[in-house]
Amino acid sequence: MDSLVISSYQPILIGAGRFLALTGMGKADVVILEGDELIREKAVKIGIELLSSRSAKRMVVVLQRNPEDEQTFALPDYSLLLAKKLQSLGLQKDQFIIIGVPTNHPITLTL
Repeated sequence: MDSLVISSYQPILIGAGRFLALTGMGKADVVILEGDELIREKAVKIGIELLSSRSAKRMVVVLQRNPEDEQTFALPDYSLLLAKKLQSLGLQKDQFIIIGVPTNHPITLTL
C-alpha cells in the first residue's frame, strides 16, 4: 500500500494543481506590483507590458514606507519620482496609482 501512495502522489498533485489553477481570458482589471521601499525594474516592465497589451486596465504599485527617521537616503519622495518615471514611459495618470503603506501594519487591498 505504501508503494502505491508514493508512486501515485505526483499525478494527484498535478491534477490538483490543474484544478486549482486560474483559467480565464487572460485579462485583468488591475496588475498589482508590490515592493519594500523600492520596486524592481523587471516588475515595472512586466506591468507596463500588461497595460500595453490591454491584458490589464490599471496598475497599482504598493510600496512599504519606512518610518520618518529611517527614510531611504537620497530618495526623499520615491513615490513622486516613480510617478514621473512611469509617465515618462508613456503611462497616463489614470493608468496607475501608487499606494504607500507602513511597514509595521499589514493591509489588505480591496480595489
